[in-house]
Amino acid sequence: MKMLIVFEDQLSGIPYGGRQESLAFYKRASHCSDIVRVEYKLDSWKLLSGLRHGEKNLTLNRSLMIFLMTAPLLPFTLASRIPDPISYYKLLREVAKYDPDVIISYSYRTHIIFALISKILRIKYVVRPHNIESDYFSSLARKSTGIKKIAYMRESIIISFIEKFFDRYIDAEFYDITESDSLKRGANRDRNRCLYMPSAAIVDSMTHKDNDWKTSSNNICFVGSLDNSNNMEAIEWFYDEVFKYIKGKKFIIAGKGDSSRIRSDIAQDPNVLFFLNYTNEEEFIHLVGVFINPVKRGSGINIKNMIAIKYDRFLICTEVAARGFPSNAFLIAESKMEWLDLINRESYLNVQPDYTSMSNSFIKDFENALGAILNE
Repeated sequence: MKMLIVFEDQLSGIPYGGRQESLAFYKRASHCSDIVRVEYKLDSWKLLSGLRHGEKNLTLNRSLMIFLMTAPLLPFTLASRIPDPISYYKLLREVAKYDPDVIISYSYRTHIIFALISKILRIKYVVRPHNIESDYFSSLARKSTGIKKIAYMRESIIISFIEKFFDRYIDAEFYDITESDSLKRGANRDRNRCLYMPSAAIVDSMTHKDNDWKTSSNNICFVGSLDNSNNMEAIEWFYDEVFKYIKGKKFIIAGKGDSSRIRSDIAQDPNVLFFLNYTNEEEFIHLVGVFINPVKRGSGINIKNMIAIKYDRFLICTEVAARGFPSNAFLIAESKMEWLDLINRESYLNVQPDYTSMSNSFIKDFENALGAILNE
């Protein structure tokens, strides 16, 4: 099976956000013969093809005139991503040359590009969103005021319309947010193709064999972009309410971002270690005893949870952070005392998480759902 996987990548090549984990999943599932990955960059569209056979770059130019024409009608984040007609034709030609069995897209922002291509070339098109974008902007509008509130409301309304308009080009939607969300979307769109499918995460069997999951470290690790306000709020809450009362452990903060975003008292604490803009999790994974995700707000799933699964480490998180995963996948803590109790007991150091069976279940569900679509 040949897949074309469309990621929206704005992270300058840093392997953060679950892309590597997702690609590993697709290589395991459905006996893929090849995968093409398309990633969006801030300065251009680039087609990165043949992960197993080197890379081929195709730069797609954007037109200021097209942006000015479409900006009044489209969300600004979408209008700014539309390539000019010549570049669009080049992309269409490249996809036709590759001739995939299915295109799998991870963002509504790529619909206007690849939904039409799939229709023209008669290729099955599956959307795999980690987030209902219209709901996300709606949540931003609710907690904003003034011109920001109006701007977020505008984005939410237009995105909702686009999601419904391009529905005609979509063969299936595999949501991994929550089952209730996927059922709601299916009811709203009057079809049974909105399926709940837990996040594409697998244990890295090539890295972890036998008892490699065991660790002598009892340190705590949070992985997340410092550019995200929800992440910063979570880091500061955990440091103030939990970490200050813990002895004999280090607090590892890893992810994309600038150290200037870190509050000065946290940045100067010798028990807090930073791995910012890292290139490989192997730089710090040997120091990690347990991952944490104390975010209390946000939209969609927390893809960062997949790093805990990949490296066979327990994850302690809030219910909000656990969205999109089975209810028993992680250790749940909400209050300060629940966090302190789970961390101080260190039960996670002596028991291996049962991620392997969960990962195998993800693959089986995906193969069954995708097979039904391709065999129609």
